[in-house]
Amino acid sequence: MGALEAIKAAIVLVVGTVLGWLVAGLYADLVSLPAAREAGAVHERGIWEARQREAEAKAEADRRAVQSRIDAIERDFHQREAERLAELSNLEAALDQEANRVSIPSAADRGAVACRPAVPRGLRDALDGIGRATPRDDPPGAPAVMR
Repeated sequence: MGALEAIKAAIVLVVGTVLGWLVAGLYADLVSLPAAREAGAVHERGIWEARQREAEAKAEADRRAVQSRIDAIERDFHQREAERLAELSNLEAALDQEANRVSIPSAADRGAVACRPAVPRGLRDALDGIGRATPRDDPPGAPAVMR
């Protein structure tokens, strides 16, 4: 009977080991792994939210930089527009002064060969001051988007 009891003991040991593995597997599937998955998901969600906040902060910084550049361009435009309007009013004043200063002689007083200048001297000098265009910052041609 000693051999039969040894076989029974071996079978009980094998069945106990198999049942232990099954119970451990069920415990892992039903208790430990879901908790670990949830903890991992919470950790990854935290990392994603931190990256999202960093991306939003970078986008806001970029937006502010672009807005400050737009504001500078707008200020420059308004300054140039004010200068242009001032030059235009100076031109109109010069034109009025020239028209008041130079009288147009009658045809009998001028004679047949006398011609008055096409553009009065004061107007010519005033136009000469604003007639020169400043060089452009960007090269002429199609915009970079269309090239």
